Amino acid sequence: MKPSVKFSALTRSPIALGGAITSLLSFHDHYGLGMTNFVYNVEPDAWDLILLCVETAADSVDIIWRELDNVVVVSPSQS
Repeated sequence: MKPSVKFSALTRSPIALGGAITSLLSFHDHYGLGMTNFVYNVEPDAWDLILLCVETAADSVDIIWRELDNVVVVSPSQS
């Protein structure tokens, strides 16, 4: 079986569930501005590995992502 690789982007815009939008996760932004961010159609339990690529330090990522065993945060602080 070939591995499945998919891409999704985070957004600050809320979208209603329904039709092609089957799930959503909301979380605090990693810039510390207090904005809610969203990711759609990503069920963390459905994936062996999720690479969350951000442009801030890894410890700025919301705890919702850092507590998942299958999420690896990729950030410039790892360079």
